[in-house]
Amino acid sequence: MLNKFCFFLSLSTGSLIIGVFNVFYGLFTLVVQTRQAVHPLSYRPEVDEMEHVVSVLYTEDSIFTMQLLFGFYLIYGTLKEKQGFVFASMVLHLALAAYSAFFVVFAMLTMISRSQITDEYSLPNGEQIANEALKIPIFMYFAFVIYGRHEELTNKSPQLMESFTRGHNTSEPEELNSS
Repeated sequence: MLNKFCFFLSLSTGSLIIGVFNVFYGLFTLVVQTRQAVHPLSYRPEVDEMEHVVSVLYTEDSIFTMQLLFGFYLIYGTLKEKQGFVFASMVLHLALAAYSAFFVVFAMLTMISRSQITDEYSLPNGEQIANEALKIPIFMYFAFVIYGRHEELTNKSPQLMESFTRGHNTSEPEELNSS
């Protein structure tokens, strides 16, 4: 478990920084999406069907807009010491890392299969693949920092997440074994 964020800041401060980063990035992608909706790119008839499939998969802006909401979750959860909000933000970062990894694998397979058939590369280009590949360790580091903050909150007050871990069963383990 991490004890510090960027070697000298506390996990609480690091979680707040990550939350603010998520809010700003979410706002940025929201502005980009709005701009693209108002001024859509013209349809290019020369684009083949495989490129349309890849561009549909590459919906980074819509997926990463969720960071706006989860950034607020993380900030609120960190300031008010709400483990559930911190946990939700950690799950989002793990999902974003998984999405980026899936995209990189899919893009590499697409590029390899397309180059063997037509001797040309299609979408996504190397820059998009590198962009997604660089996001994987960043999101994983963010998830580890948020997990560290979640564990700090758990150690500070373990009963806050008890309802999530125990479910609706209020019986003691001895009572369950004796029946």
